[in-house]
Amino acid sequence: MVDMPVKIIIVDDHDLFRGGLCRLLETDPGIEIAGNTGKGRDVMKMCREAQPDIVLLDIDLPDIDGMDLSGQIIKAFPAIKIIMLTMYDNEEFAVRALQSGVKGYIYKGISPADLPDAINQVHKGGIYVTPSIQQKIIAGKKWEAGGNPLGKLTDREISVLKKLAQGRNSREIAEQLCLSVSTIKYHRKNIFKKLGLDNIADLVKFAIRYSLIDNF
Repeated sequence: MVDMPVKIIIVDDHDLFRGGLCRLLETDPGIEIAGNTGKGRDVMKMCREAQPDIVLLDIDLPDIDGMDLSGQIIKAFPAIKIIMLTMYDNEEFAVRALQSGVKGYIYKGISPADLPDAINQVHKGGIYVTPSIQQKIIAGKKWEAGGNPLGKLTDREISVLKKLAQGRNSREIAEQLCLSVSTIKYHRKNIFKKLGLDNIADLVKFAIRYSLIDNF
């Protein structure tokens, strides 16, 4: 009996990166690309219509939070497995993603040759985490007493923190996360209090230090 190819949907707002993934994976006879998009709000409809095995999902989409979207997919389509794609080499996100039901967590710096293996590993029921992030999790240096301060924040607060550090204001963040401006301001207040930060400049430095945004 011939195995059916793994059917995947690719979700990433960077056209060049998404196109590169498509070109890479479409050469693999064991993988079928059922669709691709740069808009997070297209994904639920695509999952319903294409019924993919796996969704390769960027964690940092401009129109919807990637972690929120992964939760929606897992709830609505429990047979679909999620592999998160990220440009941030951060173990806190990996731990939270796996705890939420995500089956793969891939740093975008992964070797292209390793990506099909990661997809197949997840498809067969395994879990895949980029080795560099695996080592950070195993080492656990940031999780000892008084460890990584990100552990003080909720998933929603981390999402808001990232967007604040990227220069977005409360109204823009509210629109992107489908929340009220007052709710964003409440999260912002909690973030500054929990982390002991005084201003946005301190918040940006914190985000860079803990690999939540690029050091540009």
